[in-house]
Amino acid sequence: MDNYTDYAVAQLSTLLRQFSMQGSIIQGTITAVNKDDNTCTVSVEDAEGGSLEWEGVPLRVLSVESNYMIYPKPGTDCSVCFYGGNTRSPAVLDFQDAESIKITGQTNIDILSDQITLNNGDLGGIIKINTLTDKLNALVDAFNNHTHNVTGVQPGTGSVVAPAPTGKAAEFVAADYEDTKITH
Repeated sequence: MDNYTDYAVAQLSTLLRQFSMQGSIIQGTITAVNKDDNTCTVSVEDAEGGSLEWEGVPLRVLSVESNYMIYPKPGTDCSVCFYGGNTRSPAVLDFQDAESIKITGQTNIDILSDQITLNNGDLGGIIKINTLTDKLNALVDAFNNHTHNVTGVQPGTGSVVAPAPTGKAAEFVAADYEDTKITH
């Protein structure tokens, strides 16, 4: 080797040694998720074909508070780092599949694969606006076109007057009650 190659190899060795002192990254599988404390359990295969398991692994590298959290799906692959190479201080760097997202602040939003919940869902589901409008307009049509059948009165013997509505009901327009800020 020439002097330049020796120098480059020495520099590369130094960089690798420094990196390994600062931390390391391994691949594993998330086997369980704890949404109460934003941690998970990670399983990693060892060299002998067995597995090692870490419980209480933080789902984010930085310990700062944030207004959102992405929760992994159990069984998904992940990358885990160890601060300073210490296997007692793991944290999830990344994972493959998300199960849900939680956003908190003035409005809380929980996003699952098949459901979105705003502010704990206390107001119920979002209205199916077209279905509601159709049903309301069917009611208006029935009201505007109704008649009264009067029994016991023979034609020509007198008349019975059924009071008519004083006016026709107006059809409903979705824009009167639709919140377009949330659609589905």
